[in-house]
Amino acid sequence: SLGVKQVHVDNYEKKPFKEAKEALEAKGFDVAVTEERNHDSIKKDSVISQSPKDEEVDEGSTVSFVVSEGKEEKDDKEDKADKEKDKEEDKDDESDVKTYTETFNINYGGEDDESQEVKVYVRDKDHSGSSATQTFKIKDDKTIKIPMKIEKGETAGYT
Repeated sequence: SLGVKQVHVDNYEKKPFKEAKEALEAKGFDVAVTEERNHDSIKKDSVISQSPKDEEVDEGSTVSFVVSEGKEEKDDKEDKADKEKDKEEDKDDESDVKTYTETFNINYGGEDDESQEVKVYVRDKDHSGSSATQTFKIKDDKTIKIPMKIEKGETAGYT
């Protein structure tokens, strides 16, 4: 009895999928597309990769292909520009504004347990420094935290 006939599977990478499919089906192979995805240099409907390739396999085997959908659509320039813009806005929020917390010791300067009023004025991205961001009364030394948002290239401070 004769075994299964071995048939050569050519390498169809970068070639049109249609051409590969027709040639392989003519040789008795089953053809399957396992994935379609964008590719920058392989044209739409051409083969990105295949398995098996360039070898002898049993006649009737299945040859699997990953097929290109071409470059990512450039027609959606608007969407893409919006996405880029959103991305940049997000980036601005993240990288161009640093949140910094200053820890500051306030020395109590009052006498006889009289409370001393302390006001903190912050100049940063969100505050102009014209009104107090924190106000409290102390009767002894106190350590406070002063959060500030500092834009890239800008300064911030507190009084």
